[in-house]
Amino acid sequence: MEQTPQDYQNLPPEGVLNEMADWRETVINLITRIGFCCCYGYFYDE
Repeated sequence: MEQTPQDYQNLPPEGVLNEMADWRETVINLITRIGFCCCYGYFYDE
């Protein structure tokens, strides 16, 4: 039994959920990094 693109559509969207989790993690890391840089620069200026 060969796997066709149609078979993948019938599978539960685990890959999509994983991609969403990775995307959220990346965004959170970016925000944390930017926030840290801003706070560090702010305190460093004082």
